[in-house]
Amino acid sequence: MNTTTALIWPAIIAVQFIVLARYWSKRKAAAANPLAPVPIRVGGSRPNQVTELSLVYRTENFQFTDLRRFPNLVTLDLWETRVSSLGSLKELVKLQKLYLGNTKVSDLTPISGLTELTELVVSGTLVNELSAITGLKQLRRLELSTTEVANVTPLAGLQNLQNLNLDRTQVRSIEPLAKLRNLRTLSVSGTLLTNLWPLAHLPQLDFLHLNESTVTDLEPLRELVSLRGLSAVNTRINDLGPLTQLSELNWLDLSETPVEDLRPIAGLTKLNSLDLSFTNVTDLTPLAELTNLDWLDLSGTPITDLTPLAELTNLDWLDLSGTPITDLSPLAHLHIVNNPDTFFRP
Repeated sequence: MNTTTALIWPAIIAVQFIVLARYWSKRKAAAANPLAPVPIRVGGSRPNQVTELSLVYRTENFQFTDLRRFPNLVTLDLWETRVSSLGSLKELVKLQKLYLGNTKVSDLTPISGLTELTELVVSGTLVNELSAITGLKQLRRLELSTTEVANVTPLAGLQNLQNLNLDRTQVRSIEPLAKLRNLRTLSVSGTLLTNLWPLAHLPQLDFLHLNESTVTDLEPLRELVSLRGLSAVNTRINDLGPLTQLSELNWLDLSETPVEDLRPIAGLTKLNSLDLSFTNVTDLTPLAELTNLDWLDLSGTPITDLTPLAELTNLDWLDLSGTPITDLSPLAHLHIVNNPDTFFRP
């Protein structure tokens, strides 16, 4: 070892020791105080170059004020993080997609100026009031499920809204939604909603979810001729008459309802998925012409005769579990009998 190396080497060791000492000191401090704020860092990118940031499911106590260092964010996913205040987001004016599901957020006021937002998810949060988002005119998707939201009046002016989820909210009236002419998908499952008449003004609606709601009457849907999907699982709906003219329906879920008479849907020839499990259906004759059906669930029903299904050659999946069926011969020529992917159990 020469003289120069002999002089430099101890200095290098000293620097490494200091760096390691600081590292372990920080590790020890973090272990001692797991709630200490953690800076938000991204790989080799500069904060102003980042357009998408996801901290989804991260349990660290992030220093959310750091978000101000990302002025060009377009997408921000804070799903199931410890964020509770949105104050640091108010300057992120380029944001288009914001996901806050399952957080402690309660006040949306700080994002009232983020007018470029097209998607906002606050499902499972403490949000209960929507006046702060009345100015977010570009919103196309809004998810409010499992919140205490009761009043949807602030949504009346969101004319670009296409997808709205109100599942398990406190909403009892959807009157303010009657003018949302671009609404395509609406979910009100698990609500105390009983009046669907505002939907009569939305003939463009494609998909409607009413599962486990208090809805009993489908009459307001009679003119929704664009409807392609309807689910009314575990409701008290038993009259399918209003569905007679909904010729675009391709999937229908009526499981766990008191439905008995299938004649109103006999002409819905575009149906390819039909769930009648745990209903009171006994006569399958109305299904005989639904030759596009490829998925049919009849489990838990009192049916005894499969003859009407004999010509449904497109069936790929059929569930007969929990029925009194003993004769499978009407289906003997159908490929589902030998299809290993079919859940076929009488």
